[in-house]
Amino acid sequence: MTFLDSSLPLSEEAIVAVEKRVGVPLPTEYRTFLLRQNGGRPKPADFRFGSRGESTVQELYAVNNSKSGLLAVHRDFHGLIPRMPKDILAIGCDPGGNQLCIATSGANAGSIYFWDHEKEGGFGHRVHYDNLHIVASTFSTFLDGLFETSPEEMATVLAPFEILRSQDLAALERLLEEGFGIDTPLSSGLTFLEHAAGNNRLIIARYLLDHGCAIGDAEGIALRARNFEMLNLIRSRKPQ
Repeated sequence: MTFLDSSLPLSEEAIVAVEKRVGVPLPTEYRTFLLRQNGGRPKPADFRFGSRGESTVQELYAVNNSKSGLLAVHRDFHGLIPRMPKDILAIGCDPGGNQLCIATSGANAGSIYFWDHEKEGGFGHRVHYDNLHIVASTFSTFLDGLFETSPEEMATVLAPFEILRSQDLAALERLLEEGFGIDTPLSSGLTFLEHAAGNNRLIIARYLLDHGCAIGDAEGIALRARNFEMLNLIRSRKPQ
């Protein structure tokens, strides 16, 4: 495994200072990583989470003075209005803004989780664990499990997201005709409708609802994203 764009490794004194700043002790394997490799972009970088999710590590946060450093990110998620539980520390991210986190205490200390930003509580809502999905039981297991997706596999994985981005109904129809289930979770673990709800893709959502898709958690996702036109659409199609 190689890392690109890493910062200089930390000293033991620097790690102690980090622990004081974040208010929790860092799990042993993650501490060792920072002593040897202070963040960066791993290669390979793909990982699986939960029972069927898949994503890519954009970066593991370095401890430095940048706005995307570990301490700055910690302030964003554990500031005046917390967005994560106290025992969960963001240590990296994927390209979609979802976070890779490590549990810092309790029976699962050291475990790595995928924090789904589309299912966070949102402003004014309670902080919860419902949007956390297990990736690995330890930091070293997480690194050992990273893999590289082939270009052919990547094209298959990305096709649904391109349909969502472009709201290409013809491409969506072709995908469904080829046997892709309308309620099949994408590599993120969310369905087409749940993604459409979070990203306000009304054209896609109307098509899916017209063709009998399940609502799942789309209503809650639209509410948390404050996509009110989407929310009204979904509620208008709910069984009475």
